[in-house]
Amino acid sequence: MNREGGGDETCVGDYHDSIQMAESVRQAVAERGGIDVIVAWIHSDAPDTRRWLTHEEIAGGVIMAIQESKLCHIVGVVD
Repeated sequence: MNREGGGDETCVGDYHDSIQMAESVRQAVAERGGIDVIVAWIHSDAPDTRRWLTHEEIAGGVIMAIQESKLCHIVGVVD
């Protein structure tokens, strides 16, 4: 997270527990205010993951989402 005039901030969550992960983000918003960008790195052993992505696919998708100011962007293919 990055607030105007401040540095990047982290919000830690367990990607194995999607409810806890979402609550961690909600708590960060309540404590720190709005969030400009969230980059969530979800590993292939998390529940509901479908496919392993390469570094290039992940990085390219994150860069594209930031450049296009997308509200939500999922990198990869869900079968």
